Amino acid sequence: MNYIYHYCSLNTFMQIIENKTIRLSDLNKTNDYLEKKWGIDFLQTNLERVLKNHKISMDLEEDYWYSDEVPNHLEQLHQEVRSHLRYQTLIACFSLSKDLLSQWRAYGQDGAGVAVGFNYNRLKSLLSGQDDILIDRVIYDTNKQQRAIRERMLLPALEYMHELFQDYPIEVKDFNTFFTHEFDAFCEVLDKPVERTFTFLKNPAFREEKEVRIVYNTHICEEIDSDYLSEILNKSIEIGDKSELVLQPIRHQVKVDKMVAYADLCFENCVDSKIIKEVVIGPKSKVTEQDIRQILLANGFQDNVKISRSIASYQ
Repeated sequence: MNYIYHYCSLNTFMQIIENKTIRLSDLNKTNDYLEKKWGIDFLQTNLERVLKNHKISMDLEEDYWYSDEVPNHLEQLHQEVRSHLRYQTLIACFSLSKDLLSQWRAYGQDGAGVAVGFNYNRLKSLLSGQDDILIDRVIYDTNKQQRAIRERMLLPALEYMHELFQDYPIEVKDFNTFFTHEFDAFCEVLDKPVERTFTFLKNPAFREEKEVRIVYNTHICEEIDSDYLSEILNKSIEIGDKSELVLQPIRHQVKVDKMVAYADLCFENCVDSKIIKEVVIGPKSKVTEQDIRQILLANGFQDNVKISRSIASYQ
């Protein structure tokens, strides 16, 4: 898997090439109302499975007071997970397929745009050491989704609880009892794993898209204080030994009736490393391969980007 394709309009293509940026936009402002929520229904079943496999006996639905609104462990888990999912997340979307009709219709200017093929291995290598900026494939298979919930979220949190138990100041010999009484600590430590997991789970109905995402977890939520919010909004993040990628400060743009937050990921410092490897011209596009070649050369790209046309019969 070497290429990932960003379907876009001609105007967006020009912005990508001239500014040498990939735009990450607010995930909460997309049309899929289940974004970041898909998979929540798997939580109880998979937590019960993890607890059983580790010989922890616990009734998640027993009466246990956390607050007037949270009467049991399961509600505590759901409340914590939902609170973590309220953080603002910015994403850029790609597909493993370079000539997919549904993608042309939805994102490629109804076939009149282009698909920009980025070097997936290069991006993955640069982003591999980042905590808050991730790149990965979207998971559609429900069995794989549940495994991801267990392996990325629940098991690391359980390991944290074991470490906490070892260092607990009050002697408690029974880990089962400790885990039950300190279950809120288990839920709280799920903050980053929740973001890293649920952002990449999607309804199987979208399987055809074969989506890959770059995800920026901003840590912005409604409760954040203004000083910290200002710091996050105005910071830039340099990535790579030579700052090959730079995530620019968060800005906002108007889209019809919405104000949408975004941050541009600048790849100007790695243009020479073939960060863009292919451009596919849409089935209804009137631009020529020579047009694309000239635009690339005029903006500092080398003459080694493959240029092709869609073979989709779409008029």
